[in-house]
Amino acid sequence: MTVYITNIDDVEDLCHGFCIVNYGINMEIDPQQTSSVTFIADKPGVYWYFCTWFCHAMHMEMRGRMLVEPQNV
Repeated sequence: MTVYITNIDDVEDLCHGFCIVNYGINMEIDPQQTSSVTFIADKPGVYWYFCTWFCHAMHMEMRGRMLVEPQNV
């Protein structure tokens, strides 16, 4: 699986982070930069992803969940 993240902020020092703890992913995305990470999502379950840089007042809202379903064998 490949995840692409774009930091659309125009403020030159407003970085964001992207982290999925259970998959060992933690990266920084500079303003106007697109970054990607490729990994094998092989552990069924629900995994939180979130911003790791305190960026602004809505920082705590910058999170979501990734659902990994078991493969049909």
